[in-house]
Amino acid sequence: MEAAFQRELRVQTLHEGQALCSGSDEADCLWIVDEGLLQVMAGSTIARRGPGEIIGEMAFLRGAPGSSPVRGNDVVAASRSKVWRIDRSTIDGLAGETRALWYETVARALVAKLDEASLQRANQARDLHRGDRAIARLVCPEGVQATSAILLNGAEAIPPVRRMAVIWFSDLSGFSAHSEGRDAVEVGATLRRLTDPQVEEIQRSNGQVDKHMGDAVMAFWLCPDAPRLSKAVAGATRAALEAARRVQAAAAEASAPVGIRIGLHLGEVSVGDFGGGDRIAFTIVGQPVNEAARYEQFAALLVRVSEIRSLMRGSMEGWLTARTIVRTMRTTTKVVRNLMECRYLKAEVIVSPLNRCPVTVVSQTSFDEFRSEYATLFEEMETTGIHFREIKRRLMALGLEPSIEREVVGAAFYRRSDLRRI
Repeated sequence: MEAAFQRELRVQTLHEGQALCSGSDEADCLWIVDEGLLQVMAGSTIARRGPGEIIGEMAFLRGAPGSSPVRGNDVVAASRSKVWRIDRSTIDGLAGETRALWYETVARALVAKLDEASLQRANQARDLHRGDRAIARLVCPEGVQATSAILLNGAEAIPPVRRMAVIWFSDLSGFSAHSEGRDAVEVGATLRRLTDPQVEEIQRSNGQVDKHMGDAVMAFWLCPDAPRLSKAVAGATRAALEAARRVQAAAAEASAPVGIRIGLHLGEVSVGDFGGGDRIAFTIVGQPVNEAARYEQFAALLVRVSEIRSLMRGSMEGWLTARTIVRTMRTTTKVVRNLMECRYLKAEVIVSPLNRCPVTVVSQTSFDEFRSEYATLFEEMETTGIHFREIKRRLMALGLEPSIEREVVGAAFYRRSDLRRI
């Protein structure tokens, strides 16, 4: 095979930056690097070829037999280089056995390049995974998603939008004084020990950590609609209370005289990229953010009760408590309790959406059914204008007795069908 190539020797010299070929050139030859270094390009360098390596052989295997294949990539000299040029006609003119040996050599070179490419792809995948993890540790999930979106669609920036949000600011009071004069590694370890519970509770309640600022934390819950706003308020409040408890416990274990201040607020904010220059800074801005930061400065957990009361509370629609039934029927708690125990009013125990405690209730349907069937003499008096004593006299004259005896529940109830007979 060497003798066949010796009949037509061509050496091409390239200077640094000079192109050997472009991706659109017709593949009419290949090269073997004699000295120097060449870069295979696809926008940026994807491979390098040095002395003894083949360049351009892949193009010969592209397309159908007899077609004119083209290069796949640009090749540029990374330094002053020399390459042996082997024309396609020389390869086409090789005898059968020599030609087979040549293609075996090419196949081995391709296998080596495929192995190299596989390793390169594995390294790139690993680097991408590490990069994704690093970005996720530096940017909140909403920011990662927004950044990925503009990278995919080629947009120049993340357009800001208006959203309702619950905003969190927290600060470790006394930490700066505690860390003064201490070893930096110890300070870092203590800070992480006191910050981790906050981050965990925020994320557990579906909040997003916006940034760490020394020993302070800023986070938010975006709320595109009313149901998610209600959940965010409840979740952020629970997260704040649990984070405060855990931080205080961790500080006690670390013998650190450190407390925590947490400010929560809600309002409409602008969400987007507010960085300068080429720097992306995905965050939220607006007056509610400033107010939340000010609330945190108070040595307590502060919220605007008037703003969150209705959001924190669930609905009791469809259920009646004993107190409500007492007011509606103008009777006593004892009577209502007895009606429940005797199953005239079908009572159930549910978890109250108001305070998350068990409460005995009667469904509106069950109560309406009872009221449509039974009434006291006082209720009938209000309806008809006839004194209750006269109503009772007329009932006794007809031989009609209470359907629910006073001795059983503490009040007498008559069937409305009997009352209509008078």
